[in-house]
Amino acid sequence: LERRAASPDSIDANAAERGLEQLWVYTSFYEPQDYLDRGDPTRALAILEVAQAMRPSHPDVCYNQARAHARLRHTSQAIEALECAARAPLSADRVESDPDLRSLGGAPAFRALVTRLRTYPTGMAGRYGG
Repeated sequence: LERRAASPDSIDANAAERGLEQLWVYTSFYEPQDYLDRGDPTRALAILEVAQAMRPSHPDVCYNQARAHARLRHTSQAIEALECAARAPLSADRVESDPDLRSLGGAPAFRALVTRLRTYPTGMAGRYGG
């Protein structure tokens, strides 16, 4: 699809771009959310790897990876993913109130991240605090 998106044929290129965008939306949000809703964070992570390959370190993908890792009790991976997500606007209230992230609440690195999210301007926590 990437080759077709770069095609000089505008119809073919537009179709490929739409296909890539649809793949992005499904792999970054719909499919992982469906697996998380079904209680299968391992499959959610597998789908998120596809999205991560398409748009490396995208904050939405990082946040969903954090949710899945937290459900699996992969504390360090979850916090690392949250640090990635914090490079863009991210609310400390959202992080603290997300039930998927509840298992991280006692981790000092999680508490430090929440403090940075409250201290630095939105979207700056990853740049200055981590």
